Amino acid sequence: MTGGSSGGGWFAARADGSPVLVSNTSIGPVTGGWPAGPRLGGGARDLYPALSRRSAGP
Repeated sequence: MTGGSSGGGWFAARADGSPVLVSNTSIGPVTGGWPAGPRLGGGARDLYPALSRRSAGP
């Protein structure tokens, strides 16, 4: 990965073949050749709709 890749999603396939976001590029030295990111779980899944409703306004 190169500089600017932060925030890029990491996807995996569910059993039915549909994609699911499992992480995002968060850390990792450009010179080290390895990116890293948190494993997203239920908290992230639950947070997304709550923030989406909030950003849509009243």
